[in-house]
Amino acid sequence: MEATTCNGSVGGSPVFYLVGIPSLPESLFLPVIFIFLLFYLLIIMGNTLILVSVVAEPSLHKPMYFFLINLSALDILFTTTTVPKMLSLFLFGDHFLSFTSCLLQMYLFQSLTCSEAFILVVMACDRYVAICHPLHYPVLMTPQTNAALAASAWLTALLLPIPAVVKTSQMAYDNTAHIYHCSTLMGFCIAMVVSFLPLLLVLLSCAHILASVFHISSQEGCSKAYSTCGSHLLMVGTYYSPIAIAYVAYRADLPLNFHIMGNVAYAILTPILNPLIYTLRNKDVKAAITKITCLKSQGLIDHVYLMGIPSLPKYLFLPIFFIVLLLYLLILLENALILVSVVAEPSLHSPSPDILFTTTTIPRMLSLFLLGDHSLSFPACFLQMYLFHSFSCSEAFILVVMACDR
Repeated sequence: MEATTCNGSVGGSPVFYLVGIPSLPESLFLPVIFIFLLFYLLIIMGNTLILVSVVAEPSLHKPMYFFLINLSALDILFTTTTVPKMLSLFLFGDHFLSFTSCLLQMYLFQSLTCSEAFILVVMACDRYVAICHPLHYPVLMTPQTNAALAASAWLTALLLPIPAVVKTSQMAYDNTAHIYHCSTLMGFCIAMVVSFLPLLLVLLSCAHILASVFHISSQEGCSKAYSTCGSHLLMVGTYYSPIAIAYVAYRADLPLNFHIMGNVAYAILTPILNPLIYTLRNKDVKAAITKITCLKSQGLIDHVYLMGIPSLPKYLFLPIFFIVLLLYLLILLENALILVSVVAEPSLHSPSPDILFTTTTIPRMLSLFLLGDHSLSFPACFLQMYLFHSFSCSEAFILVVMACDR
């Protein structure tokens, strides 16, 4: 996003005014907020799911998946450096950013960009050793080696942007200065140079893998090698394509909106596609996610036994039943009254989905206390979990919309 420095800051340090997307009408701010918020939540959820699956599933405790969770952690951190501030700008009109915060964002953005490039190289080298030198793989790719490679990638990337950040902090600023995403062309060019060498190494390793595939007699081995190489090339492509677009936008005399959208795509596209690539094309990860999210697939669970309130004596079940029933009826009556009022009077605002939210859990709770019905089928359990979470999120979003309306 475009930013303009202002002189009204404390101690003489510039304060940056984030313009956002200048050509975007205010009437579209709310849809844009929900789109970016949806993408951000998908990035967090998708990469967190991969992290949990790899950590929880012993069969995935391999070098390839160790580097994959590093990549997922990077994607979460990478988007968190920019997207929350972007949401704050559109939602609250928070246009100001301190000079220190701008330099910190620039440093994190560039260092995490370099980290992802180095992790992709390490993953390519891991696949090269696994396919081209399978007998040496257990000796070369030990847990100590994997940790050292990952730590080197993180440390190198954290050190590389420091000269650009220091140079930027020493620049003299006039009354106004235009920057993009709290970064500079010098810093971005450094990131491009750093990213170019990793790209060559990744392509070189993939070329060696494809060359060695022709010597594999097993059809299954060839298929696995092609799948591995294809997934990694897809991920590399999603990483470098937005970089190339953003670089062209910097170098060419393109409209400002093209610069901004290129940067936005760069910040969101790769983190949201990486989980899809590794869940849709990787059978091991899909199996681990299925095992965690749906234990029924292993034949371990047919019904869920609802415990209720374990420490509650049975003679209190009936009083608790009537209390919960009374509260539930009050919720239904109050919200039904609001619904009728809204239908009768169009000028009123619509209520939050409280009736649906309570109906996902309270009737089942009443059945447990009144009839002792502790058993719940596995699909019903997941349906209830889905409805509970979705209505919780819906209510939160409705509250945001109501706040914006006020």
